[in-house]
Amino acid sequence: MQIMGPTGKEIAKGMNLNSYSLFDPEVSIEMGARFLRYLVASHGNLQWASIAYNGGPGNLRKWKRNHYRGDFNHFLEELPLKEPRDYCRIVSSNYYNYQNLRKYKRL
Repeated sequence: MQIMGPTGKEIAKGMNLNSYSLFDPEVSIEMGARFLRYLVASHGNLQWASIAYNGGPGNLRKWKRNHYRGDFNHFLEELPLKEPRDYCRIVSSNYYNYQNLRKYKRL
């Protein structure tokens, strides 16, 4: 998973890591999983968390303040950046598809 340097520093503090490399897959996956858990807990669901992960938590706060009027789908269309909007759609679609697969097969 991709973690930005400043975010990695904060996560490393919580993991009591003095030395780490964000280029080490084991480290970046563990940090990414922790960060996603934090984002889901902070924002309430995977859709909000995916926007925060891709666009940054600070940007999400600003976008919600300036654009959110109670309708998530309308908010998503109003996001000023295309990448977080597309990322949220992909994550949501994949999550929905895997949830449906789990109904029929044990994954």
